[in-house]
Amino acid sequence: MSYLKNSSGQSLLELLIAIAIFVTGILTVGMLVINSQVVVAEIGARTEALGFVYDGLEAVRSIRDQDYDGLYPGTHGLILSGARWFLWGGSDTQNQFNRRIVISDISTTTKYVTSFVSWNTVSGSTTQFSLSTYFTDWQTPLVGNWASSTQKASFN
Repeated sequence: MSYLKNSSGQSLLELLIAIAIFVTGILTVGMLVINSQVVVAEIGARTEALGFVYDGLEAVRSIRDQDYDGLYPGTHGLILSGARWFLWGGSDTQNQFNRRIVISDISTTTKYVTSFVSWNTVSGSTTQFSLSTYFTDWQTPLVGNWASSTQKASFN
C-alpha cells in the first residue's frame, strides 16, 4: 500500500514534465516556421535588389550607346522616358529599394560606373549591393597608322 501512496505524486510530476516537453516542442516548431518565413522574405528581397542593381548598369550601357557624352561624372538616379534612359537626380527608387549610379572619369574615352542598391531588411538593418564596370566610347576611332604596322614580337 505504501507504494501506491507515493506513486500519485510521481504521476503528477511525469504529467508536468510531459506538458513542458510538449510546450517546448510546439514553441520550437513555431519559431522555425516564423524564422523560415523571414529567411524566404530576405532571399526574395536580395534577389529583387540584385536585379535592380544589374538593371542600373544596363540602363547606363543604353545611355552610353545612345550618346557617350550623356555619361557625366557624379552620383545619379535613372529615369525611363519613352524608350530611353536618362541620368536624373541623385538616386531613384523602386519599391523599398534605393539605387544610386556613381560615374567617374578614367580617361576621355573610359568611365568607371558603379550601381548601388540599398534597402532596409525585415530585421531593421540596411543592406547594400553594388556592381561596377568600365564603359568606353566604343564609337571613337582608333588612332594610329595601321597601314604601316610592325611586328614587335612573336611567340611560338
